[in-house]
Amino acid sequence: MVARRNLLAALTLTEFRLPDEPFQGRIRFPGARGVFAVESGAHSESDAVLWVHDAEVLFVGDLLTIHTHPNLQTGSLPSLRNTLSKLEEMRPKVVVPGHGPVGDPRSFGEFRKYLDTLEELAAQAAAPLLPSEYAEWRSPSLFESNIRFLRAGGGVSRPG
Repeated sequence: MVARRNLLAALTLTEFRLPDEPFQGRIRFPGARGVFAVESGAHSESDAVLWVHDAEVLFVGDLLTIHTHPNLQTGSLPSLRNTLSKLEEMRPKVVVPGHGPVGDPRSFGEFRKYLDTLEELAAQAAAPLLPSEYAEWRSPSLFESNIRFLRAGGGVSRPG
């Protein structure tokens, strides 16, 4: 309750603005750190990640979740897989997801395995059960939503 009141109070002090410097590909922020915003467009059309080069930290937002079921319904699995490979090639030491704890390079493989499992289960005729290895993940209702989405042909509409 207190957190909601604080959030609502903060919203009255917040100025919402559209980006004043759109970019394609990547853009470097001023300064010596080597901080880049990198376009991705796999979870949604406006995705970007933040790469702090000198610290080897990659902020990936909703392109990767850790121990949390993702919401795949706004993106494309082929684009997401392609983007994950590109992000992995950046060789971050630390990966900060949109949901879940901070991870490391192994987080990409774990997430990719989840996507593979989800696709395999969606292709089966029987109603899939949530695999035990993902039962403790946050947002378990998204598992069923993602299965329905994939069975309806979702996830392949925007190639990467």
